[in-house]
Amino acid sequence: MSRTEQNERSLIQKFAFPAAAVFLFSAFAFQLWYHATRTSVTVDEPVHILAGYRHLQCGDFGINPEHPPLLKMLAATPLIFRDGLVDPPWNCGSKLTSKFDSFSYGNSFLVDNGVDGVVIPARLASSVLSLILAILIFLAAWEMFDRWAGLVALAIAAFEPNLIAHGSIVTTDMAISTTAFGAMYAIYRCCKKQTWFRFAIAGLAVGLMLAAKHSAVIFIPVIVTLMVVGTVVFRRRPHESIRLLFTRRITPFFGIFLIGLLILWSFYGFNYRAIPDPSAPTVTVADYLKENASRPEVIDSLPARLTILIGRTHVLPESYVLGMSDVISWSSRNTFLFGKNYPTGQWFFFPVAFAVKTNVALLLLMPLALFFPFLVREKRFEVLCLLLPALVFFLVATTSNFTNSVRHILPVYPFLIVLASAGAVWLARRYAFVKAILVLLLVYNAIAGVRTAPSYLAFANDLWGGTSKTREIFSGANVDTGQNIKLVNDYIAKNDIKECWIAGFVHPEMLPHVQPCRVMPSGLRIMISRGPVDLVPPVIEGTVFISSNELPPQGADEYTPIAAGEPETLIGGGILVYRGRFEIPLAAAISHVHRSNAFLRLGDDGNAITEARRAIELFNEDPRPHLA
Repeated sequence: MSRTEQNERSLIQKFAFPAAAVFLFSAFAFQLWYHATRTSVTVDEPVHILAGYRHLQCGDFGINPEHPPLLKMLAATPLIFRDGLVDPPWNCGSKLTSKFDSFSYGNSFLVDNGVDGVVIPARLASSVLSLILAILIFLAAWEMFDRWAGLVALAIAAFEPNLIAHGSIVTTDMAISTTAFGAMYAIYRCCKKQTWFRFAIAGLAVGLMLAAKHSAVIFIPVIVTLMVVGTVVFRRRPHESIRLLFTRRITPFFGIFLIGLLILWSFYGFNYRAIPDPSAPTVTVADYLKENASRPEVIDSLPARLTILIGRTHVLPESYVLGMSDVISWSSRNTFLFGKNYPTGQWFFFPVAFAVKTNVALLLLMPLALFFPFLVREKRFEVLCLLLPALVFFLVATTSNFTNSVRHILPVYPFLIVLASAGAVWLARRYAFVKAILVLLLVYNAIAGVRTAPSYLAFANDLWGGTSKTREIFSGANVDTGQNIKLVNDYIAKNDIKECWIAGFVHPEMLPHVQPCRVMPSGLRIMISRGPVDLVPPVIEGTVFISSNELPPQGADEYTPIAAGEPETLIGGGILVYRGRFEIPLAAAISHVHRSNAFLRLGDDGNAITEARRAIELFNEDPRPHLA
């Protein structure tokens, strides 16, 4: 090879790495933007956006205390620059807002101020945390192992549907994923070299983690373990006594938690009370637990008693402690998996969710992540910093009674991505055929991610049949959480549909304003509708769009006559489309049940009874009309 050819090859190699990194980061950013703009607002986003707006507007933390304010305030930041917003019908900071009002008026807030005009900027602001996570993954893998591990880690993260889906909507899962990984990375760097600057960064990271989600407490003992082990086992100097080790090198670490606590308080404006008006009534932690407990035994549980005790100390902001009690109150929900409904959480849910909803590259490289500690002894501390947080969080999740969505184990993804990438690069250096397989796997991984767009929320990998099969395995947030309405509208326009009906997993205050079809009963509608709902006749004709969440076995039986036929198509992995004439007397009865509940909520007992009796006339064999 001539000197000119060598120089050209060297030049290509010099610029190839940064070009690849920029391309992958840009691809990730584009997919975040595409998902944020091409999908509809999901069930949980309106309340988070309204809460963030109230946080910034007057320091009102009495709305949606079940989540700390970091993500909500970040998402609501674009609203600061808007004038003339229509506010909810109560003064900011004047009351502790109920869950019902939070969710109901959260949707009205978006409708009154333009849904996309509020949601898209909020999503793009939230996506900043996802971009930060991509940078942290790249830098951590590079520093802990080498630059090629960083590039492979970025290649996996850039096309991981779970990171794209939950990283571009206004929910707290990406916030805790980013901040927890950032905190662990900061602690690792402090263990390597103790400087005041690194201590300050670690304290900031821990504070942001605490302000991201209450599940951050799971990482606190992990951080303490890493600090002690990192100093005593891996960084201890020769002839250094244990006493000196603790006083000079370990004790300063606990300053990190003091900084973190100050950062957490700063998000609440250093105010203890959840609402700024000192004359407004509030509620004790014990009473909040009683009002929101999903099961009576929760009130007397050890976590509940500890939370009440913490609340009395005033060490944490009132809203933060109320949020902790809310997590305990709702610590159990039913689980749907493989066509079966379980009344509580199941330990095998998250292992199955990870296997089904993770893209193939990370899934197939996982064995390397687990065996890497045995292969490379000089990287034991790096492996410990990655593997311990992921395993502890995953094990805690599997033992909980809240097994609802893969998003609840999202924090394990960045740790496993870095570790799997390090193992893959280590093996590829030793075997040429592994290098070729790794390149092919990453290319296939990217294609699978792009092919899924924009239906990332309903993603299932090809080993399980792809996104079209997800609804046969899961329900709820793993399949449809309201994100497909824009795709439904595209289908209606493309096929010039004039007469249509929809049973969507969308808030009742939102659904009539974001699509043209007549609205049918849904599980959400009976829970959070403020006013009387539209009635449905016993016989309908036209095109019918039904969320998979509303069909058996996930949903009830009102749409069984429709689901008996073959769907015309599947939209976004979660909306089934049927066409024809359908007799649905139970659905008609349930619309009267919903109307009865709405009248009852408004204090109109006479009309509530009339609607309930009409429901029984339409369908006498279901218990819900009789219950109404």
